[in-house]
Amino acid sequence: MDTGVDYGHPDLQDALAWLIKTTDGREIIASSVSLAGTDLRYKTLRGQTASLPISQVASLEPLVLDADESQVLLLTPVTPSGGYLPVSGQIFQVIDGVDMYEVPATCNYAVTGLTSRSGVYKFGMTNLYMPWYGGYVNVGVVMYDPDQPRVYTAARVDINRNCNFADDPS
Repeated sequence: MDTGVDYGHPDLQDALAWLIKTTDGREIIASSVSLAGTDLRYKTLRGQTASLPISQVASLEPLVLDADESQVLLLTPVTPSGGYLPVSGQIFQVIDGVDMYEVPATCNYAVTGLTSRSGVYKFGMTNLYMPWYGGYVNVGVVMYDPDQPRVYTAARVDINRNCNFADDPS
């Protein structure tokens, strides 16, 4: 996980461009992308809205210098309530090569002991291959700003899947 850029940050949403490569060899530069059922919806740099069946998308990458990670998690700002991030039932997006996944959170995540100077955590979900859990599993990921407000320098992955970030290594 590269914690250098939060692609889900609201300040980046209108500034980030996407490269869509199609199975027939076309390359489309989009100013925004979203998943709509079995289609990838996008807006061109000229403001035109269009869509492609996911089956026609060969790859999808944000146009940034470090777009070679195996997954890009779109993190969402979350304010805790009673020491927990209230995310149960919400859907989070992950870009993995040519695929964009929607990964559900099935619990609220404990952040007790993880100080956020701004009071806002950045949360997302990923789908990781963990053979000791029998294959692919959904896992929560959090970034937080322990030293300076809005400077997110720490991250935790709920690798033991108990919905508690406090017992996971930083």
